[in-house]
Amino acid sequence: FYASLYFVHKQLPASSRNAHTKAANTYRVAVVEYSPSLDPSLDAEKNMMYNVKNYKEYIKTAGSTISADIIVFPEYGLTGHNNKDPYQIIPDPADQVVPCDHNSTYGAALVELSCAARDASIYVVLNLG
Repeated sequence: FYASLYFVHKQLPASSRNAHTKAANTYRVAVVEYSPSLDPSLDAEKNMMYNVKNYKEYIKTAGSTISADIIVFPEYGLTGHNNKDPYQIIPDPADQVVPCDHNSTYGAALVELSCAARDASIYVVLNLG
């Protein structure tokens, strides 16, 4: 598979600043360029979980080594274009649910990525399929 990790340091406009940014007026973004591993002998769930394992390493690196505030993954990085899990339960943001704390309610991919984000103190943007 192919992957790259890029970092951007961005200044926030005064109206966008909040307690979640590490500095008063800036945030650090990690952007991942990633080509998913898709083994045709494996089902969609196993392929996705292999890619989740790789994503977790990027999340850990971005949060702990680089101190990024947010990491952004490509649209089909977990599933590829033709290897999609047909259904993922995703909590409503208004409910303020952390999937890591509800591992019997949500799929393994979402739970593992949620736990990785929490452990690294980073926001994660990704597509689950």
